Amino acid sequence: MSITNVAKASRHTSAGIRLSSQLVNRLAVEVQRSAQARSEIVGLLFGLAEDDLIHIQSFKSFPKTDRNSSKSLQPERLDEFFRVLLIASRTDREVSALGLIGWYSVRASGGLDQSDIAFHDRHFPRLTDVALILSSEEQVDVLLEVYARSAAGLLTQEEHRRGALRLSGGMQAAGPIEMTLSAKGSDERL
Repeated sequence: MSITNVAKASRHTSAGIRLSSQLVNRLAVEVQRSAQARSEIVGLLFGLAEDDLIHIQSFKSFPKTDRNSSKSLQPERLDEFFRVLLIASRTDREVSALGLIGWYSVRASGGLDQSDIAFHDRHFPRLTDVALILSSEEQVDVLLEVYARSAAGLLTQEEHRRGALRLSGGMQAAGPIEMTLSAKGSDERL
């Protein structure tokens, strides 16, 4: 897996993201599962957030969702999945010592859409909360996109912080992966 995108984070316009190698390797398997089943996999991210560095260490998936099924991805259904998984995480030995720091979606295409923004707005109000979107490219590479609110607290298609990297298929991450979320929108003017 070849990747690099490490930079020093600024408190106002960017943030550093560190993904554990175990998380990246497990998510790569989820991307393959999603592509084979032609379904979306959605869940919660757990880790630790400091002022300018967010450590994403683990994830837990919602029950199987099908992007083609309007019922499984309705906001009420996703909100219920969120509540059930959040309660279960408090006694889950893998994530109970970690904080809820965001959510993820494994799907056919990348990018942040209006339903993603609405879900994030309902459940993730902090500047350090992230949305991780993973999509398969050419059935080999994985595009990993991380989104967070702008320094002004906004998460819109026009204003947010974002980082992206491409993971080359067939290899395992040997160590943590670091990337920077950079501003889009009014943050760029600060």
